[in-house]
Amino acid sequence: MDDIASRGKLPILVGGSTSLTIPLLHEASKRQYRMMVVILVPGQSTYQSLIQARADEMLEMGLLDELAELKHLEQTLLGDEPNFDRGVWKTIGYPEFYSYLQSDTGTSEHGVDPKCPDINVHQYFTGEYRVPAFPGGASSGNDPAHIEAAKALAHALHRYGIELVYGGGTTGIMGAIASTLVELSGPNAVHGIIPAALARHEEEVTKECADPSRFGTRTVVRDMHTRKRLMVKSVLDGAAGSGFVALSGGYGTMEELLEVTTWYQLDIHGRNVCIFNVRGFYDGLLYWISKVVRDGFVDPKDAGILRVAASADEVVSCLGDKHLCSRIGELEWI
Repeated sequence: MDDIASRGKLPILVGGSTSLTIPLLHEASKRQYRMMVVILVPGQSTYQSLIQARADEMLEMGLLDELAELKHLEQTLLGDEPNFDRGVWKTIGYPEFYSYLQSDTGTSEHGVDPKCPDINVHQYFTGEYRVPAFPGGASSGNDPAHIEAAKALAHALHRYGIELVYGGGTTGIMGAIASTLVELSGPNAVHGIIPAALARHEEEVTKECADPSRFGTRTVVRDMHTRKRLMVKSVLDGAAGSGFVALSGGYGTMEELLEVTTWYQLDIHGRNVCIFNVRGFYDGLLYWISKVVRDGFVDPKDAGILRVAASADEVVSCLGDKHLCSRIGELEWI
């Protein structure tokens, strides 16, 4: 650093691993130098296959030691406020390991919490994600069981290495499942998609902006139609076992649930559709379905499109089951 500073010219540092880059960044920060970092990011598939192949080796060779240095650098540059969309975490990466570095007490010498669950590196980088989309309410409801069910489902998704696409809200059922899964699996496991109007309204009500370290990544779109289109696309692009799950909610939840159910009936998609029936919340809907079948408005073979789950593990099973109501090939959509 002394040699660089003595030249009186604009220094350009090319290359260098994390272990070499961090000491230079520390020194530059101490001297209050201005820095610009340009990162060349490999293609996503290349990056994922590289990490998948070398993840265990990287851990054995001291990746967590380097991440402890990142934590210290974060405290210096970001005031100890993690932001995975900027700063050193975006530059150098590995947000999935962040839970190991959060605790300042009861940690090992490197700041790694020994109580943290074993990390499954491969669940983040296999490229074969199961992606369920979750319509759910922005309200919590009057019965705490609905929030507890959302949190239980987040734990089930974490156990099975499943990612989450949802409506992008930070309150109610949506906020509960998103924040719980982020705590367990990291911000990259959750992707919220929300219209700008709803995002602004939520910020006015809560007096807070959505924090990626609490609620995961977020995409703000123009309107409700774009939101639903991107959520559906995420599910269709996901691995086998991706699908749609409705948690407890109001008009919006019901509208989205019935739309993806209708789309299945019309052969627009072939993903499973499931409802998480917490304390009989959807019993009225199930009665209505049986009635419209009896009255001849829905074909009996379509009565089973909606799968019903009474527990978080049953939700995961519903998503993975082979569906028997498939109409694949009956209609040709352009």
